[in-house]
Amino acid sequence: MRVRCGWVLLAAMALPLLASAEDQPNTQVPDVRLLAKSDALVSFCTKVDPPAAAKYQEQIKQMVQNTSKAAVTQVRNSDEYQKAHKSITEFLDKVDERNAKRTCKTYLPKSK
Repeated sequence: MRVRCGWVLLAAMALPLLASAEDQPNTQVPDVRLLAKSDALVSFCTKVDPPAAAKYQEQIKQMVQNTSKAAVTQVRNSDEYQKAHKSITEFLDKVDERNAKRTCKTYLPKSK
């Protein structure tokens, strides 16, 4: 129960950040922690829900679409990114399988 509630809280925190990133042109280096959390979520959700893998990966593409590959690589190689990614991955490893797929669906944008 504790992990499920934590996961829902994490998803609720991440969704507005992703939505705001989607609404604004991304001409700067992406936020290190947001990118780390998003990458970890996408990796986790791709394993949990393989048929939706492309949709999850599209979230990252949108987040970094106007950022150079070199800048994104630099962010991903930073210690701050590595620590944040490891932390969220360790948390996601504790999510109950029964809730994982349903929770991952909250990460996807609503169909228009």
